[in-house]
Amino acid sequence: MKKLSFKHKVYLFVGILGLLAFIADGLNLVELNRYNGLMAILLLTILFSSIQYYAAKKGLDTFLSINRDYQIRKLWNKEKRVDWEEVKKKQLRWTPALAGLSLVL
Repeated sequence: MKKLSFKHKVYLFVGILGLLAFIADGLNLVELNRYNGLMAILLLTILFSSIQYYAAKKGLDTFLSINRDYQIRKLWNKEKRVDWEEVKKKQLRWTPALAGLSLVL
C-alpha cells in the first residue's frame, strides 16, 4: 500500500473530525451555545497551528539536509582540486630523510 503524504493525512483527519461533528450534532450530544462554539473555534485554531508548525519543521529539516549535502559536496570539490601527483612527489622527496631520521632515533 502506498504511504499517505502529509497533506492527505491532514485532509483525512479534518474529514474524520467533520464527520464526528455531524454525528454529534445529529444525535444532539453537544448543546449548541456560544461557549461550545468558541471552544470549537479555539480547538480548530490550535489544530491548524500545530499542523502548520509540523509542516514548517519538516520543511526546515529538508532545507537543513539539503544545506548539509551542499556543504559535503563543497568539501568534495575542494578535495578534487588537490593535485595528488604533486602531493605524492613531495612525500617521495621527504621519504629518504624521514627514513634516515627514524634509523638514527
